[in-house]
Amino acid sequence: MACKRMAQHQQYEIWIPNAGDWMLKSSWRDFEVGLAAARALSGPVRIMCAVYDGNAAVERNVVVELGGTGGDH
Repeated sequence: MACKRMAQHQQYEIWIPNAGDWMLKSSWRDFEVGLAAARALSGPVRIMCAVYDGNAAVERNVVVELGGTGGDH
């Protein structure tokens, strides 16, 4: 699975809820590895496809939501 747009580099990020917001837990170059890591976590999880230009994220899109995120977090 690939992101829609290619830039300097892309990665898949695992985001988890934290105090009413979302925080980055980990990142992976390979979607399947990130998905396996996300499935091992309990609670709501989002996998985002992030495109970076240098150290700055220029695009982030939710690819998968696991654990009943439902917009509550």
